[in-house]
Amino acid sequence: MTMEPELIAIDEAIERWSDIKLADGTHLRVKYSVFSVERLPERDSLGNPVYRVNGAPVMGVVSSPLRSKP
Repeated sequence: MTMEPELIAIDEAIERWSDIKLADGTHLRVKYSVFSVERLPERDSLGNPVYRVNGAPVMGVVSSPLRSKP
């Protein structure tokens, strides 16, 4: 009998932005947005539950000296 992953509800998520300044003068903001979390049936080597996180990185250019002028 194979157990399926269990979808676990997200009660709270605080997605903080990371500010990144590049050597070319560009300022980026990056964060990872989580859509869902599943608990898998297996355990890690320490006996902790294993989770699969579904999400995507989000990135924006705050400023850049390379930006084209409108």
